[in-house]
Amino acid sequence: VGMLLSAKWCGRQFDRGRHNMFLVHRYLITYCLLGLCVMFCQAMSSNLYFFACFRILWGVVLAALLPALCTLL
Repeated sequence: VGMLLSAKWCGRQFDRGRHNMFLVHRYLITYCLLGLCVMFCQAMSSNLYFFACFRILWGVVLAALLPALCTLL
């Protein structure tokens, strides 16, 4: 759900810096750290609603990371 809802926004964010490798690396590092925080929060959550919110945020992180990873290939 998070991936579907945020794919267009994440694509626009990434397209602004696609041709500058420094911005691609910064984008990748930023969303990797966000993903790390989301994974940690998801592991520590005991409330079902918080767990669901963290799962949706994980979809946002994946939607942001996939274009950056494909560019680096």
